[in-house]
Amino acid sequence: MSAPPQQMQVPKIVVEKLVTTLRDHPDLKEREGLLKLPRPEQGTGETLKKLEFFRLKRMIRAIQSKEFTQMLQENEEVMKQLKNTTRDECIRVFVLILTLKLVTPVIKPSHQVLKKEFNTKPNKEFPTLLPITQEVVELAKKSPDLNVEDIVIDFGKPERSDDRYFSWNIETLDKNKQASRETKGGAGSSSTTTASSSNSLWDKLKIVLILSVGITLVLYPVWPYKLRVSVYYLSYVVLGLLAVFFAMAVLRYILYLITLPVFKAKGGFWIFPNLFEDCGFFDSFKPIYGFGEENTYSYLQKVKKQKNKEKKQLKNETKEKKD
Repeated sequence: MSAPPQQMQVPKIVVEKLVTTLRDHPDLKEREGLLKLPRPEQGTGETLKKLEFFRLKRMIRAIQSKEFTQMLQENEEVMKQLKNTTRDECIRVFVLILTLKLVTPVIKPSHQVLKKEFNTKPNKEFPTLLPITQEVVELAKKSPDLNVEDIVIDFGKPERSDDRYFSWNIETLDKNKQASRETKGGAGSSSTTTASSSNSLWDKLKIVLILSVGITLVLYPVWPYKLRVSVYYLSYVVLGLLAVFFAMAVLRYILYLITLPVFKAKGGFWIFPNLFEDCGFFDSFKPIYGFGEENTYSYLQKVKKQKNKEKKQLKNETKEKKD
């Protein structure tokens, strides 16, 4: 992408008309994303900034829209050098917008690339964007997961520019969007405060409970006689249950080894395949038997998670194609 001129004298009214006409234009189909900042913001220390981004082909449609054409006609004297009939004329308008630093060229890497190449944790709700810098281009040349052809922008070739992403450097002019952001921000901080206070109260209750149990055990010698006898017999019951549990664990493993030659293709035969799985107490004893890991809780959760991931990925791909 050839760099635009550093300084350019543009009348203020031209900038205002470009911003008011194109910012939040419906043809842009803007999406919200998180732009990774080159350095943390002063005061807040934030490294990500929430903003809207769009594809270049959407901007071309917005420049060719009736609203923009009408704006050019109404301000013919100051906009006489701007046209929107052909793609090249629209690109010249966009280069002007780029020169005025109203937008920034960005890339939208996959979650895997973000983690591996940029050491950035992906956000589940919003895509993470990276400004196209010389550093990013150099990294793309060396990385097997990035293609420099997908980063460098050539406005003369639609196939190397129309699907490229750009983010706005100016705040939205849509008051509804602003109100929505403020509402979300307020609700988020409120819920965070509520959750924090709730956790704090629960932590205090746990401390009180632990201390109460400890003091009660220390005072065992002064317990009533009948209560001590009851606890004595109860301890034997607990020990018996533990013995049964360990005996069952040993027997199920022995049975697995015995039946392995017969059911090797199925992964072996297990009694209570979820016995040592990270699941609930009752789920540990369901099903009663199974083969291999196909009936285990962790395997079923893994399959379920993979299916959800594939559905989400397919949904995102469909959404991007529509954009």
